Amino acid sequence: MVDDAVMRYRTRLGADPSHPFVANALSRWRLTAWSIVLQGAGGYQAPHIHPSAWLSGVYYARVPDIVGDANAEKAGWIEFGQPSEEFHWSWQPPLRAIRPEPGLLVLFPSYFFHRTIAYDTDDTRISVAFDVLPVR
Repeated sequence: MVDDAVMRYRTRLGADPSHPFVANALSRWRLTAWSIVLQGAGGYQAPHIHPSAWLSGVYYARVPDIVGDANAEKAGWIEFGQPSEEFHWSWQPPLRAIRPEPGLLVLFPSYFFHRTIAYDTDDTRISVAFDVLPVR
């Protein structure tokens, strides 16, 4: 499933030798994956990138009910764009948040900072994260 999604993603990029991400699209890759289980109040992932990969993704198997609550300020959503605090950034970058749901697969360039917005509930969030790595 992930290989097929990566192939479709790569095909939709087209060919643009002037764009560094597109120009370095992989023709062969390998996957590495891990599960993430966030349980209880305060579940989140801090802003980070995946420097060894070309493309990264997450598959949501289970999400807490609070994710769908319009009054919860995007609690439990995945957000892109905010660097981690050690970079001491002086301006607010544009942010994009995606509401996860069971069965959703999200792909993104590995150099995108991303995080899970903290949530305060006892529900469990289960996801499978993965990286698309070059075959050497």
